[in-house]
Amino acid sequence: MRLKGLDLNLLVVLDALLTERNVSRAALRIGLKQSAVSSALGRLREHFDDALLEWRNRQMTPTTLGYELLPVLRTLLQRADVISNANHAFVPGDAQQEFVVLCSDYVAQVFMPRVIARLMEEAPRVSLSMRPLIGLLPRSRNLMGDELERRGAHLAIAPKEFTSADQPSVNLFHETFTCIVARDNPHVGERLSAKLYAALPHVIATFMDSAANTVEGRRLDRAGIARKVEVIVPNFLLVPEFIVGTERIGTVPSRLAQAWARTMPLRVVPAPFAAIDVWETLQVSAAHAGDPAIVWLSRTIEDCARNF
Repeated sequence: MRLKGLDLNLLVVLDALLTERNVSRAALRIGLKQSAVSSALGRLREHFDDALLEWRNRQMTPTTLGYELLPVLRTLLQRADVISNANHAFVPGDAQQEFVVLCSDYVAQVFMPRVIARLMEEAPRVSLSMRPLIGLLPRSRNLMGDELERRGAHLAIAPKEFTSADQPSVNLFHETFTCIVARDNPHVGERLSAKLYAALPHVIATFMDSAANTVEGRRLDRAGIARKVEVIVPNFLLVPEFIVGTERIGTVPSRLAQAWARTMPLRVVPAPFAAIDVWETLQVSAAHAGDPAIVWLSRTIEDCARNF
Protein backbone atom coordinates (compact mmCIF):
# COMPACT_ATOMS: atom_id res chain seq x y z
CA MET A 1 0.00 0.00 0.00
CA ARG A 2 1.24 3.50 -0.82
CA LEU A 3 0.38 6.84 0.70
CA LYS A 4 1.76 9.95 -1.01
CA GLY A 5 4.24 7.70 -2.76
CA LEU A 6 5.43 5.97 0.43
CA ASP A 7 5.28 2.19 0.62
CA LEU A 8 3.77 1.71 4.08
CA ASN A 9 5.72 -1.52 4.54
CA LEU A 10 8.78 0.71 4.84
CA LEU A 11 7.38 2.07 8.12
CA VAL A 12 8.01 -1.31 9.75
CA VAL A 13 11.64 -1.03 8.67
CA LEU A 14 11.85 2.55 9.91
CA ASP A 15 10.49 1.57 13.31
CA ALA A 16 13.10 -1.21 13.59
CA LEU A 17 15.91 1.14 12.53
CA LEU A 18 14.92 3.91 14.94
CA THR A 19 14.57 1.38 17.76
CA GLU A 20 17.74 -0.64 17.16
CA ARG A 21 19.86 2.18 15.67
CA ASN A 22 21.81 -0.48 13.82
CA VAL A 23 21.13 -1.90 10.36
CA SER A 24 22.17 -5.46 11.24
CA ARG A 25 20.05 -5.61 14.40
CA ALA A 26 17.11 -4.01 12.62
CA ALA A 27 17.34 -6.63 9.87
CA LEU A 28 17.38 -9.42 12.47
CA ARG A 29 14.44 -7.85 14.32
CA ILE A 30 12.12 -7.91 11.29
CA GLY A 31 13.54 -10.94 9.47
CA LEU A 32 15.04 -9.21 6.42
CA LYS A 33 18.48 -9.26 4.88
CA GLN A 34 20.82 -6.44 5.85
CA SER A 35 21.01 -5.30 2.23
CA ALA A 36 17.22 -5.03 2.06
CA VAL A 37 17.15 -2.87 5.20
CA SER A 38 19.90 -0.63 3.84
CA SER A 39 17.97 -0.24 0.59
CA ALA A 40 14.79 0.56 2.50
CA LEU A 41 16.62 3.21 4.53
CA GLY A 42 17.74 4.85 1.30
CA ARG A 43 14.14 4.98 0.05
CA LEU A 44 12.92 6.38 3.36
CA ARG A 45 15.57 9.10 3.30
CA GLU A 46 14.54 10.04 -0.20
CA HIS A 47 10.85 10.21 0.72
CA PHE A 48 11.32 12.28 3.89
CA ASP A 49 14.23 14.31 2.49
CA ASP A 50 16.02 13.67 5.76
CA ALA A 51 18.82 11.33 6.90
CA LEU A 52 16.54 9.94 9.66
CA LEU A 53 19.61 8.30 11.23
CA GLU A 54 23.15 9.63 11.04
CA TRP A 55 26.52 8.67 12.44
CA ARG A 56 27.52 10.52 15.63
CA ASN A 57 30.32 9.39 17.93
CA ARG A 58 30.63 6.14 15.98
CA GLN A 59 26.99 5.14 16.40
CA MET A 60 23.77 5.68 14.50
CA THR A 61 21.59 8.35 16.11
CA PRO A 62 18.14 9.52 15.00
CA THR A 63 17.89 12.99 13.55
CA THR A 64 15.39 15.45 14.98
CA LEU A 65 12.78 14.18 12.51
CA GLY A 66 13.66 10.59 13.40
CA TYR A 67 13.02 11.26 17.09
CA GLU A 68 9.71 12.95 16.24
CA LEU A 69 8.56 10.05 14.06
CA LEU A 70 9.35 7.23 16.51
CA PRO A 71 6.39 7.59 18.95
CA VAL A 72 4.00 8.24 16.04
CA LEU A 73 5.29 5.14 14.27
CA ARG A 74 4.89 2.97 17.35
CA THR A 75 1.32 4.08 17.87
CA LEU A 76 0.48 3.52 14.21
CA LEU A 77 2.01 0.03 14.12
CA GLN A 78 0.41 -0.94 17.43
CA ARG A 79 -3.02 0.03 16.13
CA ALA A 80 -2.36 -1.74 12.84
CA ASP A 81 -1.50 -4.86 14.85
CA VAL A 82 -4.80 -4.63 16.73
CA ILE A 83 -6.69 -4.26 13.43
CA SER A 84 -4.88 -7.22 11.86
CA ASN A 85 -5.78 -9.41 14.84
CA ALA A 86 -9.44 -8.37 14.93
CA ASN A 87 -11.71 -11.38 15.33
CA HIS A 88 -8.70 -13.61 15.98
CA ALA A 89 -9.18 -15.63 19.14
CA PHE A 90 -6.22 -15.48 21.52
CA VAL A 91 -5.05 -18.93 22.56
CA PRO A 92 -2.52 -18.52 25.41
CA GLY A 93 -0.94 -21.93 24.94
CA ASP A 94 -0.17 -21.19 21.28
CA ALA A 95 0.89 -17.54 21.68
CA GLN A 96 4.44 -16.44 20.85
CA GLN A 97 4.81 -12.75 21.54
CA GLU A 98 6.40 -10.20 23.83
CA PHE A 99 4.34 -8.15 26.27
CA VAL A 100 5.80 -4.84 27.45
CA VAL A 101 4.86 -3.57 30.92
CA LEU A 102 5.92 -0.31 32.58
CA CYS A 103 6.33 -0.67 36.34
CA SER A 104 8.49 0.35 39.27
CA ASP A 105 11.28 -1.80 40.68
CA TYR A 106 9.04 -2.31 43.73
CA VAL A 107 6.22 -3.79 41.63
CA ALA A 108 8.74 -5.82 39.62
CA GLN A 109 10.11 -7.41 42.79
CA VAL A 110 7.04 -8.01 44.94
CA PHE A 111 4.23 -8.56 42.44
CA MET A 112 5.45 -9.46 38.96
CA PRO A 113 6.98 -12.86 39.89
CA ARG A 114 3.47 -14.22 40.48
CA VAL A 115 2.34 -12.78 37.13
CA ILE A 116 5.27 -14.37 35.31
CA ALA A 117 4.64 -17.70 37.05
CA ARG A 118 1.06 -17.61 35.77
CA LEU A 119 2.19 -16.70 32.25
CA MET A 120 4.69 -19.57 32.17
CA GLU A 121 1.92 -21.92 33.26
CA GLU A 122 -0.72 -20.77 30.77
CA ALA A 123 1.31 -19.24 27.92
CA PRO A 124 4.81 -20.75 28.14
CA ARG A 125 6.05 -19.29 24.85
CA VAL A 126 5.31 -15.63 25.55
CA SER A 127 7.82 -13.26 27.11
CA LEU A 128 7.30 -10.29 29.38
CA SER A 129 9.53 -7.22 29.24
CA MET A 130 9.40 -4.93 32.29
CA ARG A 131 10.53 -1.36 31.72
CA PRO A 132 10.95 1.26 34.46
CA LEU A 133 8.68 4.17 35.17
CA ILE A 134 10.76 7.24 34.40
CA GLY A 135 10.20 10.81 35.55
CA LEU A 136 6.44 10.57 35.95
CA LEU A 137 4.72 13.60 37.46
CA PRO A 138 0.95 14.00 37.96
CA ARG A 139 0.78 17.08 35.77
CA SER A 140 -1.31 15.86 32.85
CA ARG A 141 -4.72 14.21 32.63
CA ASN A 142 -3.34 11.75 30.12
CA LEU A 143 0.08 11.28 31.69
CA MET A 144 0.24 7.49 31.65
CA GLY A 145 -1.54 7.24 28.32
CA ASP A 146 1.12 9.46 26.77
CA GLU A 147 3.89 7.49 28.43
CA LEU A 148 2.53 4.15 27.20
CA GLU A 149 2.39 5.39 23.60
CA ARG A 150 5.76 7.15 23.77
CA ARG A 151 7.53 4.04 25.00
CA GLY A 152 5.68 1.45 22.96
CA ALA A 153 4.33 -0.41 26.00
CA HIS A 154 1.15 -2.46 26.21
CA LEU A 155 0.21 -1.57 29.78
CA ALA A 156 1.50 -0.01 32.98
CA ILE A 157 1.25 -0.70 36.69
CA ALA A 158 1.69 2.52 38.64
CA PRO A 159 0.35 4.48 41.63
CA LYS A 160 -3.20 5.66 41.00
CA GLU A 161 -2.22 9.33 40.89
CA PHE A 162 -0.08 8.68 37.81
CA THR A 163 -2.77 6.95 35.77
CA SER A 164 -4.60 8.83 33.03
CA ALA A 165 -7.91 10.36 34.02
CA ASP A 166 -9.08 10.12 30.40
CA GLN A 167 -8.70 6.33 30.20
CA PRO A 168 -10.05 3.48 32.35
CA SER A 169 -7.80 2.04 35.03
CA VAL A 170 -8.24 -0.84 37.46
CA ASN A 171 -7.09 -0.91 41.09
CA LEU A 172 -4.83 -3.93 41.62
CA PHE A 173 -3.59 -3.85 45.19
CA HIS A 174 -3.13 -1.52 48.14
CA GLU A 175 0.22 -0.64 49.69
CA THR A 176 1.33 1.38 52.71
CA PHE A 177 4.70 2.89 53.57
CA THR A 178 6.76 2.13 56.64
CA CYS A 179 10.24 2.91 57.95
CA ILE A 180 13.39 0.80 57.98
CA VAL A 181 16.54 1.29 60.04
CA ALA A 182 19.68 -0.73 60.63
CA ARG A 183 19.17 -3.49 63.18
CA ASP A 184 21.89 -1.95 65.36
CA ASN A 185 20.76 1.67 65.00
CA PRO A 186 21.37 3.05 68.53
CA HIS A 187 18.80 5.84 68.29
CA VAL A 188 15.69 3.93 67.27
CA GLY A 189 13.79 1.53 69.51
CA GLU A 190 10.52 -0.21 68.75
CA ARG A 191 8.88 3.10 67.93
CA LEU A 192 9.97 6.26 66.18
CA SER A 193 8.95 9.78 67.20
CA ALA A 194 8.23 12.50 64.67
CA LYS A 195 11.08 14.54 66.16
CA LEU A 196 13.59 11.72 65.69
CA TYR A 197 12.23 11.01 62.20
CA ALA A 198 13.02 14.61 61.22
CA ALA A 199 16.44 14.55 62.89
CA LEU A 200 17.84 11.33 61.43
CA PRO A 201 19.46 11.35 57.96
CA HIS A 202 17.30 9.77 55.25
CA VAL A 203 17.83 7.63 52.17
CA ILE A 204 15.17 8.14 49.53
CA ALA A 205 14.42 6.54 46.18
CA THR A 206 13.15 8.82 43.47
CA PHE A 207 12.34 8.38 39.79
CA MET A 208 11.58 12.09 39.57
CA ASP A 209 13.47 15.35 39.45
CA SER A 210 13.27 15.81 43.23
CA ALA A 211 12.35 13.95 46.40
CA ALA A 212 9.27 16.11 46.83
CA ASN A 213 7.78 14.61 43.68
CA THR A 214 7.68 11.01 44.94
CA VAL A 215 4.43 9.59 46.28
CA GLU A 216 5.59 9.67 49.90
CA GLY A 217 7.43 12.98 49.38
CA ARG A 218 4.26 14.81 48.33
CA ARG A 219 2.26 13.31 51.21
CA LEU A 220 4.90 14.29 53.76
CA ASP A 221 5.13 17.80 52.34
CA ARG A 222 1.36 18.24 52.62
CA ALA A 223 1.54 17.05 56.23
CA GLY A 224 4.36 19.53 56.97
CA ILE A 225 6.85 16.74 57.79
CA ALA A 226 10.44 17.53 56.82
CA ARG A 227 13.22 15.02 56.11
CA LYS A 228 16.96 15.51 56.27
CA VAL A 229 17.86 13.82 52.98
CA GLU A 230 21.42 12.52 52.92
CA VAL A 231 21.34 9.98 50.08
CA ILE A 232 19.17 9.81 46.93
CA VAL A 233 19.10 6.60 44.90
CA PRO A 234 17.33 5.89 41.58
CA ASN A 235 15.25 2.93 42.82
CA PHE A 236 13.94 1.31 45.99
CA LEU A 237 16.20 -1.73 45.73
CA LEU A 238 19.29 0.36 46.50
CA VAL A 239 17.87 1.88 49.69
CA PRO A 240 19.04 -0.90 52.09
CA GLU A 241 22.64 -0.58 50.85
CA PHE A 242 22.83 2.90 52.38
CA ILE A 243 21.02 2.05 55.63
CA VAL A 244 22.74 -1.12 56.86
CA GLY A 245 25.45 -0.20 59.36
CA THR A 246 24.43 3.49 59.51
CA GLU A 247 22.08 5.76 61.44
CA ARG A 248 20.04 6.51 58.31
CA ILE A 249 16.35 5.80 57.88
CA GLY A 250 14.24 4.96 54.84
CA THR A 251 10.51 5.31 54.14
CA VAL A 252 9.57 2.49 51.78
CA PRO A 253 6.66 0.23 50.71
CA SER A 254 5.77 -2.16 53.52
CA ARG A 255 6.04 -5.34 51.44
CA LEU A 256 9.61 -4.47 50.51
CA ALA A 257 10.49 -3.55 54.09
CA GLN A 258 9.22 -6.88 55.41
CA ALA A 259 11.10 -8.83 52.73
CA TRP A 260 14.36 -7.00 53.46
CA ALA A 261 14.02 -7.47 57.22
CA ARG A 262 13.90 -11.25 56.69
CA THR A 263 17.22 -11.35 54.83
CA MET A 264 19.17 -8.24 55.89
CA PRO A 265 20.25 -6.69 59.22
CA LEU A 266 17.34 -4.25 59.13
CA ARG A 267 14.36 -3.50 61.36
CA VAL A 268 10.89 -2.34 60.36
CA VAL A 269 9.55 0.53 62.46
CA PRO A 270 6.08 2.08 62.14
CA ALA A 271 6.11 5.55 60.62
CA PRO A 272 5.37 8.33 63.14
CA PHE A 273 2.64 9.95 61.06
CA ALA A 274 -0.69 9.16 59.43
CA ALA A 275 -0.42 6.20 57.10
CA ILE A 276 0.78 6.83 53.58
CA ASP A 277 -1.19 4.45 51.40
CA VAL A 278 -1.10 3.88 47.66
CA TRP A 279 -3.26 2.00 45.19
CA GLU A 280 -1.21 0.35 42.47
CA THR A 281 -3.35 0.43 39.33
CA LEU A 282 -3.34 -1.16 35.92
CA GLN A 283 -3.73 0.93 32.78
CA VAL A 284 -3.77 -0.38 29.22
CA SER A 285 -2.48 1.54 26.23
CA ALA A 286 -5.36 2.98 24.21
CA ALA A 287 -3.71 1.54 21.10
CA HIS A 288 -4.11 -2.01 22.49
CA ALA A 289 -7.40 -1.70 24.33
CA GLY A 290 -9.20 -4.08 21.97
CA ASP A 291 -6.38 -6.56 21.40
CA PRO A 292 -7.53 -10.01 22.61
CA ALA A 293 -4.02 -10.82 23.85
CA ILE A 294 -3.86 -7.66 25.97
CA VAL A 295 -7.38 -8.23 27.28
CA TRP A 296 -6.26 -11.70 28.39
CA LEU A 297 -3.05 -10.35 29.95
CA SER A 298 -4.94 -7.62 31.81
CA ARG A 299 -7.41 -10.12 33.25
CA THR A 300 -4.55 -12.42 34.24
CA ILE A 301 -2.81 -9.58 36.09
CA GLU A 302 -6.06 -8.59 37.83
CA ASP A 303 -6.53 -12.20 38.91
CA CYS A 304 -2.97 -12.36 40.26
CA ALA A 305 -3.67 -9.22 42.34
CA ARG A 306 -6.61 -10.80 44.16
CA ASN A 307 -5.70 -11.55 47.78
CA PHE A 308 -2.22 -10.15 47.24
